Amino acid sequence: MTDRLLRVENLEKHFPLPFLDRVRTGARSVRALDGISFSVRKGETVGVVGESGCGKSTLARTLVGLDNQTAGTIHLEGRDTATLSKLEGARFRSRVQMVFQDPYASLDPRMRVRSILEEGWRANPTLVPRADRTAAAESLLDSVRLPAESLARFPHQFSGGQRQRIGIARALAVQPDILVCDEPTSGLDVSVQAQVLKLLAELKAERELTVIFIAHDLPVIRSIADRVIVMYLGKIVEIGPAERIFTAPHHPYTRALLSATPDPLRIIEKRKSDRIVLRGDVPSPINPPSGCPFRTRCWKAQDVCATVAPLLADDVDSAACHFPENVGFTPASAGLGRAL
Repeated sequence: MTDRLLRVENLEKHFPLPFLDRVRTGARSVRALDGISFSVRKGETVGVVGESGCGKSTLARTLVGLDNQTAGTIHLEGRDTATLSKLEGARFRSRVQMVFQDPYASLDPRMRVRSILEEGWRANPTLVPRADRTAAAESLLDSVRLPAESLARFPHQFSGGQRQRIGIARALAVQPDILVCDEPTSGLDVSVQAQVLKLLAELKAERELTVIFIAHDLPVIRSIADRVIVMYLGKIVEIGPAERIFTAPHHPYTRALLSATPDPLRIIEKRKSDRIVLRGDVPSPINPPSGCPFRTRCWKAQDVCATVAPLLADDVDSAACHFPENVGFTPASAGLGRAL
């Protein structure tokens, strides 16, 4: 892909264990990310899905620089971000911004909205001159559908959906190229979720943003994503176009994940469930299985899966599996279509 805006190669993030846990487990760290590689094209929306604990949020925090990678590289327009000077690093952080999951915890309760929005400009004073900041802040609020008088209020004076809009406005204040959204709608009511998703879609088109969207809600991912990354135990097990992932998944884990999507019609009509129930628990990232990380729960696992780690053929459309699925599959979420 010649138009790659962001390229991640063999990214690893390990968190060191406390001394007693090292003695008990014989391991030195938790392998939250274990060799992640993918690319993001300019202007596309990439969805990231997987079970809790698979490394999605760690990936988001590492991409925006909140966590330093243990190994691997992150390239923005071909430039390795680890080699940037202090000034260049500040500019990189303004180009890659994050919308957090909890809209209240991510906003300082002691700061008024005006100060929250101007914080990025104080760190990057060349973006907006001091004399223009009030008008710029009002314009930001208007872009996220909030009135100008909100500038004088505190975060606790807003609803959850409104706080998330403030979080989005704060991220947009420094004019980013990439917006990393870490489950930004998970704590909101369904009707408010739809409003926030529609807003993000409008802002993406207006500002020509590139979006990495992390979520548990698979129908939401299908409604907004161009491509989907499926993670399991700190690794990418499948990547591909959203429509292909949702209608013909190649990796057994992806198929099981999609089959778990709730289907109200199945309950109402009392139809037989086609859900794939995985046996056993997710292995510990402290001591992951050899070979394929999914082999301990996979119904297709064979001897080779324990000794040889399957690799992705490319970062566009492939699955890391020795015995991939090769038949179409229609989960409950397939009928929802692309809503936005």
